[in-house]
Order: sequence, then structure tokens, then C-alpha cells
Amino acid sequence: MSDKNISVSFLFVYHEYSEDTEKLMKTSLESFFNEIGTSLDTESVSIARTSKGKPYIVGLDNVHLSVTHSGAYCVVSVAFCETGVDLQQHERLKTETAEQACERYLKLSKRFFHNDEYEYVKKDPLIRFFDVWTAKESYVKLTGDGIDDSFWSYSILDENASESLSSWKKRNVFFRIVPFLPDYTLCVCLSEPTTVKLIYK
Repeated sequence: MSDKNISVSFLFVYHEYSEDTEKLMKTSLESFFNEIGTSLDTESVSIARTSKGKPYIVGLDNVHLSVTHSGAYCVVSVAFCETGVDLQQHERLKTETAEQACERYLKLSKRFFHNDEYEYVKKDPLIRFFDVWTAKESYVKLTGDGIDDSFWSYSILDENASESLSSWKKRNVFFRIVPFLPDYTLCVCLSEPTTVKLIYK
């Protein structure tokens, strides 16, 4: 296994899937090893979860995964470092106008985000709310902490964040907003800098 392979992480995308999440994670593990030119006996590993729901691989200590669902999509992140992934569809309430959606996102930001993140969202709530939300969700999925009382108490924004988020380091981890489909935001968080490859299954 080369250093080149270790510096690559994969996001496997499933659309209108019928398999359960555990099966998709196992399929993604197998695909991950195929992508890096190695084979994996999926019968030799199993996937378990921590008390807060973070998945981990029993019998394979050096590979990590995370999973997210939104709309008709499931995305599984697999890497040789700790990872967290979050996908959010930009949904509006029925009959909700863009202005009303902005107001709702600002209220949510005020309640659940750090003040720096709230100020960032204010400049373009329809897009930036999802940038921040997916970044924070991916971070707590990486740490395994989940959304708790400290979720609002820290910012995941780069100190230089002003125009838009794309790729940055904060809290000793690396964030990447990955181009996806219109009306969706996809963010992956990794404990080491890697090249991120998106693969549609």
C-alpha cells in the first residue's frame, strides 16, 4: 500500500438505493480497496457503532468510514484517516418563499451556531446556512460526539472565511465542501489532508 493511496479518500454516492446502510458501508469498503488496487474479504470484517452512533470497522483498524443520507442519496466516506461526512438537501417548507426560508435559516443559525458562523450565514443564508451546517455535522461525526450542548459554542470557520467555504483547516481537522448536485451541500471532514474522490455507484 503506497503513501499515494493513503493520501486519497473516497466518497461513494448511492442514488435511490434499496440496500440498508450497513450493506452500503460494506459495499463501499470493498469498492475502496478495489480503487486502491487491493482486495478485501468483506466476510472478515464487520461494522459496529459507538454508543453515539459513529460507525467503525471491527477487524480493520487503519480504515475509517462515515455515512450520511439526504433526499434520495446516501454518501459513504472511506479513508485511511478519521472521517465524517454530511449531505443536506436544500429543502423549503411548503409554500415557503425564499425570504421566509432566509428568515428561518437565520433563526436556526442564531440558535445552533457560534456567533462567527451566524455572521457568516447572514451574508447569504440560502447557501451559507448549509455550508456551515454540513461542516459542523461532518465534524461531530468525525469526533463521534454528535450534536450536543457544545455544538453552538465553537466555530468551524476559517478565520479568513468571507466569500465562500471550499477547503480549509480548523480545530486540527480538514474540511472540504465537495461539488455535488444543485440544491444539495456535501461536506467531508478529515483528520489528515487528502485528495477527495467522488464516485457515483
